[in-house]
Amino acid sequence: MTADRWAEVERLLHDALQRKPEDRAAFLARIGNADVRAEVSSLLAAECEPDGSIVDAVIGEAASTVVEEPFKGRTLGHFRVLRQLGHGAMGEVYLAKM
Repeated sequence: MTADRWAEVERLLHDALQRKPEDRAAFLARIGNADVRAEVSSLLAAECEPDGSIVDAVIGEAASTVVEEPFKGRTLGHFRVLRQLGHGAMGEVYLAKM
């Protein structure tokens, strides 16, 4: 799955979770791409399990396989990015050198 596709799945999942459970099926039905719809539906079903933390694990694993250190070796402003130090729900942290 590409980074763009994964971003779309994640955005749609969050949109679905903001809706009432009874409105989610109609929301999913409006997703045009069948693969994206299936992925969102699968993650949504996992989120509804008693231990919804599975979605966080799946998202983290999928994101790390889709985008492995996208900034490594790049120059951003005056900084050369050396490597990723870590990532979490709120962002990613990189080691850079001026």
